[in-house]
Amino acid sequence: MSDWTQFCGTHAKRQDGFTLLEMLLVVTIISVILGLSVVGWNSMIQKQEQSHFPIALRWLMMEARQKAMTENLPVRISIEWAEGYEAYAKSVSWLQLPCSSEAGPLSQKTCPMDECMGDNLNLNRCIPVSKSEKLVAPPGVRMTGFIPPICFLAGSGRHSRDCRTISSVQTLNIDSYSPVYIDNKYPYYYHMHPLTSYIEMLNCNNSEDAKDVFCAMEIARLDSLSGRKSP
Repeated sequence: MSDWTQFCGTHAKRQDGFTLLEMLLVVTIISVILGLSVVGWNSMIQKQEQSHFPIALRWLMMEARQKAMTENLPVRISIEWAEGYEAYAKSVSWLQLPCSSEAGPLSQKTCPMDECMGDNLNLNRCIPVSKSEKLVAPPGVRMTGFIPPICFLAGSGRHSRDCRTISSVQTLNIDSYSPVYIDNKYPYYYHMHPLTSYIEMLNCNNSEDAKDVFCAMEIARLDSLSGRKSP
């Protein structure tokens, strides 16, 4: 074999593979692309969770109201507050409260039983008949304003603040709870009709809902703090 043939064969073999430097470069590029994809995917998932949460919260309250109406037992909205700072709620669920006597007509019962009254329930003394799964606020979502407690009365489903009598606030045109804040957005409010307790969700980012008095006041407050303009 001539020197020239041997040289060409050796050169051709070198072109069949990759050098270590080339392999490291390819691995680095793939890692960067995958990293960016994961960050983008996580951001998209978080935004979806944030946008879904206000709707899920309304459905949870509507479910509690419906359960109070159909099963003739009071249902209370239960709030788990963030540890060490009670301005924000960490999760929300509903509790179906027991009555003092399961016998006899509803009018002869103490409903709910005395152990289930008060702002802070002792679940060792007041054992719920049933309860929902906790709706946990995702990152970037803050719940405020569920004070005092919200209850739906047995049978009628009317909302109450002591779980036994119709809220005196219902003498007003509307009863407002929440709001729910999402990062860099105006809040969501939940209104209850004074006669039917129907739950309406207001998205203050919507131009029509922004005209509501609660939205308008909060938008003005947030705008004054941040310097941004309302929708």
